[in-house]
Amino acid sequence: MNKKKKEQILVGKPLIPNAGVRTWYTKELNDLVSKMDERTRREVLEIFRTVAVKKPQNSHNNTGTVRDYLS
Repeated sequence: MNKKKKEQILVGKPLIPNAGVRTWYTKELNDLVSKMDERTRREVLEIFRTVAVKKPQNSHNNTGTVRDYLS
């Protein structure tokens, strides 16, 4: 590597966010995680409700497997 290209490389230290930025970023992340949790919970519950309504094909004593419920 020649000297001119080596001079163009920037070397520095990582940025350390101040407390305000860190607080804002943490709040935004927590809000996103809460929304994802709520959406996932709602979708999973809807799947369980759908599966609970279905009856397994061989259900004389409700001992069907999960595969029976999902088919």
